[in-house]
Amino acid sequence: MITLNQIAYNIQDLMYPNTLTLEGETPITQIKFWIHYHRAKLIAENVSKGILNSTSLYQAVENAAYTFPVKKLSYRDNNINAYGINSLSTQDRGDWRNLGDITLRIPEIVSLHNNSAIKRVTAQRRIHDVANTEYSTGSARIPIYAKSESEASFGNFNKFTNNNKPYYLIVKKLEKNDSSNNGGIVLRVFGLQISPNNLGDIDAGLTANSSTFSSSNAETLTFEYLISYNAILQDPTQVNSNEIDVNSSLLFDDETSPYPIPAEYVKDLIERVVAVEGNTVLKTMQNES
Repeated sequence: MITLNQIAYNIQDLMYPNTLTLEGETPITQIKFWIHYHRAKLIAENVSKGILNSTSLYQAVENAAYTFPVKKLSYRDNNINAYGINSLSTQDRGDWRNLGDITLRIPEIVSLHNNSAIKRVTAQRRIHDVANTEYSTGSARIPIYAKSESEASFGNFNKFTNNNKPYYLIVKKLEKNDSSNNGGIVLRVFGLQISPNNLGDIDAGLTANSSTFSSSNAETLTFEYLISYNAILQDPTQVNSNEIDVNSSLLFDDETSPYPIPAEYVKDLIERVVAVEGNTVLKTMQNES
């Protein structure tokens, strides 16, 4: 295991081997930025060599709280199959049987083909009894499948597409600004059930806190979801961002957290930063003198 601080100070020592003071040295924060930048390039250049098979690259990210999906109504004319036949959705029976979606702003991920920098997106579901302000325990993890925007747009017209499973889309990248956000990616999860299908129809494995979860009062029940995923973040420390809700137990610490890079690539990463950025700094210092 190697930490971000260990990599950064190693690079600093290699770039300034004869310097006894910090005067004129590149700030350690700038060196850490270089590390993130060259790590991303190193990953992209080694995809064909199987670098994505390393679990050490991915960080586990989890929402801090359960979230209600936004309700989306299902209509008969939105369910035309490949043969042009109008069919009812299995979720189309009253408002509370409809599906919804959740929009998340997540840290920026490394730009890779097919958004392969994010995987294992799952949702944990619990029941919320609105009338009695009670909750069930969480369900087992529900796998969320990836779709491209074209698949999401035209999948309903493809007879080979299974539209009964929840899926996610990476829909856009947010630009950083000084007022509203710190950048990141918009991830949307679709096909999340709003409420139990029928009165008293509670998913197996969900333990109720009281008998109200299986009573005739079931129309007061709604579902909440906790979304989790593994990702190769452009800046691994971004899980600390106050702009993004994450589980506090997963926060990144420069001093103690393992830096997400396979051990066999650490030497390449350090040498790349020193060679590229060190030469640039040296040329700048010579020009200024």
